[in-house]
Amino acid sequence: MILHDGMLVKRKDNGAKGVAHKMEGKMWKVKYHDGTHTYTTESAFKNHFVIPELEVNFEDSKCDGVEPDVEVYFESDLIDNQIHYTVNGIQPIQIMKANMTKEEFRGFLEGNILKYPLRYKHKNGLEDLKKAKTYLTWLIEDIEERGL
Repeated sequence: MILHDGMLVKRKDNGAKGVAHKMEGKMWKVKYHDGTHTYTTESAFKNHFVIPELEVNFEDSKCDGVEPDVEVYFESDLIDNQIHYTVNGIQPIQIMKANMTKEEFRGFLEGNILKYPLRYKHKNGLEDLKKAKTYLTWLIEDIEERGL
């Protein structure tokens, strides 16, 4: 598995999601949404974490026994499956969710939920309405995941 600094990861044991940060040598720190963190070595990483919702690149075809969580997106392809958003191996929305407070992240989503319907007639039409729907879906998923 090829790890990148800032990559979203998920613990195999409890499903907690966090962002992996490269430290000195072969050490990694995973920062979780609730502010806690875990330290792990690069070699132990594959035994305890998977990379959710991303196309995972593995160093060999055996996949080291790690199976990624892959979700298929349809409506949100306008935002989260664009190559310019995944060039660094992680979606910006995932970095924001991992590093913002719940209130900051939801404020960002709510701002976009308002922005796109207000401009759709004058800019991108139906595409803007679909983007608003994607941000609304992300807000609903966040509330289901982390509560009100």
